Amino acid sequence: MNRKSIKTKLFLLLALMGAIPFIAAIIFIGWRNVLHLEQHARVDAWTRNITINEHLTQMAEKNFFVLRTLAGAPIIRRYLENHNPEDEAMTLQLLTNTNNVFQDNNTTALTDAQGMQLLRTDSLPKVNISKRKHFQEAMGGRDYISDVMSSLSTGEFVLIAVSPVFDEQHKVIGLVQRNFYLNQVQKFIQTQSSDHVSVIITDRANNIIAHTKGNETYTKGMDLSEEYRHISEALDWGDGVTRMDLNGQDCLVTLSRDKFTGWGILTITPYSTIWYTVHDAIIRGAILGFVIMLFVNLAAHLLATRLTRPLEEINEIISNLASGRSDIDLLHTYKDSELGDISTALNEMRNIHEGLMKEAQVDKLTGLFNQYSVEEFCRHKLREYEDAPSPGLIAIMLVDLDHFKKANREEGRLYGDKVLKEFADKLKNLFQDSACIGRLEADEFVVVLDKQKDKETIRAKAQLINETARNISLGEEKVGLTVSIGVAIAPHNGKTYNHLFHAADLALYEVKEQGRDSYKLADDLDA
Repeated sequence: MNRKSIKTKLFLLLALMGAIPFIAAIIFIGWRNVLHLEQHARVDAWTRNITINEHLTQMAEKNFFVLRTLAGAPIIRRYLENHNPEDEAMTLQLLTNTNNVFQDNNTTALTDAQGMQLLRTDSLPKVNISKRKHFQEAMGGRDYISDVMSSLSTGEFVLIAVSPVFDEQHKVIGLVQRNFYLNQVQKFIQTQSSDHVSVIITDRANNIIAHTKGNETYTKGMDLSEEYRHISEALDWGDGVTRMDLNGQDCLVTLSRDKFTGWGILTITPYSTIWYTVHDAIIRGAILGFVIMLFVNLAAHLLATRLTRPLEEINEIISNLASGRSDIDLLHTYKDSELGDISTALNEMRNIHEGLMKEAQVDKLTGLFNQYSVEEFCRHKLREYEDAPSPGLIAIMLVDLDHFKKANREEGRLYGDKVLKEFADKLKNLFQDSACIGRLEADEFVVVLDKQKDKETIRAKAQLINETARNISLGEEKVGLTVSIGVAIAPHNGKTYNHLFHAADLALYEVKEQGRDSYKLADDLDA
């Protein structure tokens, strides 16, 4: 067999080996797209609904967490029972501070049991809301988010979240409410939009709260009760995805209800979009396959030419290997260093990744864990607590530096940073590896202790933190630092992170109310 014959046959073999997979790939792409693109659209729409549902639930839970915290504050209860001027300013400030949590200027209001608003965080007139459904739901002792309504004060369309306030006999004596405007929901919906896909959110009465732009068929406030009836019938009155005619258009419709708010989430995908995608995918696949075939044939020709030249060398190497001999130097000639370069690059990427992970878990100023890391640690310990035969007690201590913001203003930020670092170092030295210590924000720290013997042990450690803070000095001069500490214990004050954090926050608030520079257990609040 001459060299030309070998080259021709090798070229044909390589070309055929390259052509068969690509021809099969083009056929498979078309077949798979026809069969599975609808399923992909269903999954995509359902995933979109889940994402929106989780966002709505998180938004509602955040509102209710803050509202329940306000409703449980002693000063709120005291002011509702006795509208004295001394508590009014502090109560109004507490309501106003909620805007810092949400980073907005939405209205927060306090209403008595007769429906009359006592305090508002805006300058608008106080109104009587006793006829409103959200007032009636709250007076029944339930948290509630309203449907879309017109504000009695501003006339704008709003949604209202309310949480009842109970007295010591667990009787409803008023409510705390927070308004939020539809543009917040609308802004999030726009992030979920895509070409030709409409996303709509409706309230319990099936009125549109928000929708993606670009579809003139649907407008804010529009009643979709008739459309919901047809969709629900097609889905046997449940959630899901169905293909149906909607407003004269063949569509893939996804419907789900947010269980927390009762709001409906509709995702509408025109079926024409799916067919366009199938057609485009087949055309692109055919063009790509043709171009690749040209390159494959060119590569096959070049490779066949190159392979035939060292054929005798390769044959000699194979013969040597078959006889048990090998030429190490010659084998090294065919060995490249690309894998070594790739390994080095991957190791560098791994080191960078580990460094980024560490930065994401640690507060840069103090070197303590950040809020996310502490929360994950606590949740992990609480899960272990459920399975452990003798778990002991778990304590969350919220530590707040007293009057730190004032000192930070008077002495300067650099001085404040030194105080924070020194206090963080003292906490680390105090507990070593026996606790998870973190910094939540500017002057707030958290200490999570597990496997504690009893409450007295926890009290002693809280007292030790107080004493440590008083003795902190910079250079040879004492700082004069004091701290207030709120302590919650599992399982006495709850078995979830949110419950424990809330209980510790209430205890911390009580310490501040009583003069600071001390600690209090959440159990003591009931004493």
